[in-house]
Amino acid sequence: MLRCEVVRWSAASALFLCTAALACEDPVGAPEADKSPFEQAVEDLRSEDPDRRIYAAGRLKREPLTLRDRLTALTLAATASAAETYDADVGAHLVGAASRQADDEVLEVIERLFDDYSIHAKHAALRTLGRLESRAAAEAWMRIVIPRLGTDRIGAIDLGTLSDKPRHADVFLPTVLQYIEDEENGWNLAMLGLRMCRSQPIGTFDLSTALPTIQADYARHHEALRPKQRRAKTNFRFQDEAYRADRAWASLLLDIMGCFERNDVERTLGAALDLEDPRLQYFALASRLRQGAYLKRQHLLEVASNPETRAWLFEALQDAGRLELMPEHLMTQEALAESELVRWLIRDLAFGVVPSEIVREDIVSLDTHSEIGVVDYYVFKFRAVPPDVEDDTGWLAGVAGGYRRDLTPTTQSDGQTGSAFLPIDTQSAEGHVGNLDVLYQRWREGVETYDDYDYE
Repeated sequence: MLRCEVVRWSAASALFLCTAALACEDPVGAPEADKSPFEQAVEDLRSEDPDRRIYAAGRLKREPLTLRDRLTALTLAATASAAETYDADVGAHLVGAASRQADDEVLEVIERLFDDYSIHAKHAALRTLGRLESRAAAEAWMRIVIPRLGTDRIGAIDLGTLSDKPRHADVFLPTVLQYIEDEENGWNLAMLGLRMCRSQPIGTFDLSTALPTIQADYARHHEALRPKQRRAKTNFRFQDEAYRADRAWASLLLDIMGCFERNDVERTLGAALDLEDPRLQYFALASRLRQGAYLKRQHLLEVASNPETRAWLFEALQDAGRLELMPEHLMTQEALAESELVRWLIRDLAFGVVPSEIVREDIVSLDTHSEIGVVDYYVFKFRAVPPDVEDDTGWLAGVAGGYRRDLTPTTQSDGQTGSAFLPIDTQSAEGHVGNLDVLYQRWREGVETYDDYDYE
């Protein structure tokens, strides 16, 4: 049987030259005069005309590719010139096209040619491996990534769907947790390790070889944070860049410690609970909760009392089936709605702090006239004043919700939580919520519900 591989590309002729490498689907003799849609798209990708390149990239995304086309695209990508941006990178588009219908038959080619790809094509290749759900793809991902960490042969890794849909955890653990100090990819590896750990009960994996790295890395961030705890309950924790960076890493590492046996990390988690920063307290508390450890009422009250962490604590206790531990006066829908809005404001680049004051102004109720029943939107007024910010913002409007009344208390909403930062007195509560007719229609058609989570 004739076997072939692309060994040279000519933009003028787009000819495929035969050698003994990749199996063709059919014997190939002399190249045909007419190009296939795939061959034409690849040729157009190399055009000097940007419009032609854009059209070709779009065509590659739409055209069904044969196995031969996919293997050819992956092979050609290794010879394509690198470009500064993904959109201009021919190799990235070729790998991306091959990945649309990728299966385990592309693994060998990606692994063999990975070092010849441009940085954008490498990202596309790792996304491809991260989307494939087979064990072989997970093993290939690890064989490519781990030996190249800390070199210019990898760049920033792409997790694909590995983080969202953890699988084959034993392939990744404990190895990825041993590389969390990698300057460029440590955060992604730590996140991947956490997701993999969480996919199985505590004790499923022997993580002992990763524990020294986790403990040492956390100790470094803890020592940087500890002298600043006097200001940790003020908005300093959001405004000081060095503190924010250490806080984010410490939060993630405390979260990972919930994957270890209680006795291995008990002292570290206890020290974190004695800090003043509510977010660090929360992650230490959440890890102890997952380990089945005793939780002091004082720590629960401190975390629940802070609107930054109140909704997170509610969700963690709900997931653990331990809502009886939530302070009752802070388990109301209004208290959770306040926390959700505060979390949104913290993440907003223009605001970025906990409001100095926040007051519930009104509740706008929407009857969906369906089995969903009534949905409530909580309208708050909030303000930030010096020293939290340079100038008094005045009273601004914010909305949390909408929450199905039959599910309360809940943090699941239809995604309307946020603020346009309009003064509260510029319009009615209904006006701040938005177009109620549109919201009504969305609920009738079946809206998705949202929750959120963030280390920063």
